[in-house]
Amino acid sequence: MKKITAAFFACAFAVAMALPAVAQEAAQEKTGPVGDIEIVVVEDATYPEGKAFDGLTYGLAQFANMNPKVTKMTEKQARKNKKIKKLMTDYKLDVLPLYLVKNTKDVHAKFADDIEKGYLKTTDDYIIIPSQTPEFVFTKRSAKPGVLELFVMSQCPYGVMAEARIIEAYKAGKLPADKKIKIRYIVNYDEARDTFQSLHGQAEWEEDARQLVIAKYYPEKFWDYLDARNDMYQCSKPRCLKFAMQEAGLDMGAIEKLMPEGKEMLKEEAKYSKDISASPSFLWEGKVKTDMSKVATKPGFEFFNPNAASAAPVPSGSC
Repeated sequence: MKKITAAFFACAFAVAMALPAVAQEAAQEKTGPVGDIEIVVVEDATYPEGKAFDGLTYGLAQFANMNPKVTKMTEKQARKNKKIKKLMTDYKLDVLPLYLVKNTKDVHAKFADDIEKGYLKTTDDYIIIPSQTPEFVFTKRSAKPGVLELFVMSQCPYGVMAEARIIEAYKAGKLPADKKIKIRYIVNYDEARDTFQSLHGQAEWEEDARQLVIAKYYPEKFWDYLDARNDMYQCSKPRCLKFAMQEAGLDMGAIEKLMPEGKEMLKEEAKYSKDISASPSFLWEGKVKTDMSKVATKPGFEFFNPNAASAAPVPSGSC
């Protein structure tokens, strides 16, 4: 999900994240907030990652220089409200928490520039705030209990770093037996032209397809292959591919014969990853978009802890 770059978001988060609650209150008293900004937050009823995010709440209030008046409701409750239900349906708002700001004359004036530039959509009743929280929940995706999905581009160095944490745990016998880790691939597919597009070019999406084949037909050798392949992930020469295959005990010819099927699987990956834009990204139980540090708090995935002793570096960015 791509985040917009409207100036008020940068301002809102800079203020909200830099100031603790007490300092925020002091700042409001000093600058003299005028009036109220009424915020409706539609929350997920199951996952805490889908709850209201104080940083965004206070950031919006600081930007508008108003006192926040927050009403929280579940998605079920929101859909009983005819106006909010119509808004969620019309704009296909399927990410929670959903922030809606009451569209009063005074509030509208505060956000007028961003509304005029098209950064924000409005109805007669609300200003719609696009998802800007660090974690969120997809409401339309199917639940996958106990499954952690890591979205990568196979030639992205940051994605490779995230995979290295998994490989290290695999080699140490520390992967959770009661949970599943699945690598997903970020790629675009143009159906009209029957072509793939990937950030690092053709060699990347071909490697994505190759890994899909190995994961399907040789799952017991997948992590060994990835371990060897990621040592030279930017090399697509036959000798590099052959070396990784040999290290994992795979037959290169057999894998290449399966590549047409790999491309078909990659088309499905393109559909599945359409809401995920950054490598690496984490999706917990098919629903929760989160980050590595939060994944590390879940039982069995402590090896993702950025502060844990590890030979594998922590991703410092994303592709």
